[in-house]
Amino acid sequence: MSGVLIRCSGVKGGGGTRHGLPAPITEQYARPATTTRTYIISLLPTTSPMARLVLIDFYSEWCGPCREQTAAVDEVTGRLGDRVEVQKVDVAERRDLVSAYRLTTVPTIVIEMDGKVVKRLERPVDAETLESLLNSLADDHET
Repeated sequence: MSGVLIRCSGVKGGGGTRHGLPAPITEQYARPATTTRTYIISLLPTTSPMARLVLIDFYSEWCGPCREQTAAVDEVTGRLGDRVEVQKVDVAERRDLVSAYRLTTVPTIVIEMDGKVVKRLERPVDAETLESLLNSLADDHET
C-alpha cells in the first residue's frame, strides 16, 4: 500500500520530499473535501463559534519554511486575538488530516469559516500578508 508523500515548499526545484508517512489514501479519503467535512470536523475539534475564522497551520518539524510560517501565524494571531482560532497540525502525527485535506506540501495553511474552507495557502506567507487576508475574510463575512 502506498504512503502519502509530503513536499516542503521552501526547497528550490520542488525537492525536499519526505517519505515515511504511511497514511494510505483509501476510497474513504478519495472523495472531495466537501463530502468529507463531517468526518474532518470530528478529527479536528474546534472551540470556535461558527462565525469565527479557523486557521489550520499544517507543518512538520523537518521543514525550515514551516518554522518561519508558524512564527508568522503566531505573530498575526497575537494581534487578531479572538477573531481567529488557530489549530496547529504536525503532519507526521495527524496522517488522517493529511489525507482528509489532501495535503501535498508543507507549510500549508487552511482557513475555514462556517465549517467551509475559504482559503488555502500552500506557500509560506509573511505576517503582514496573512493578517491582511484574515482581516479581509473576517470583514467580508461580517457584512
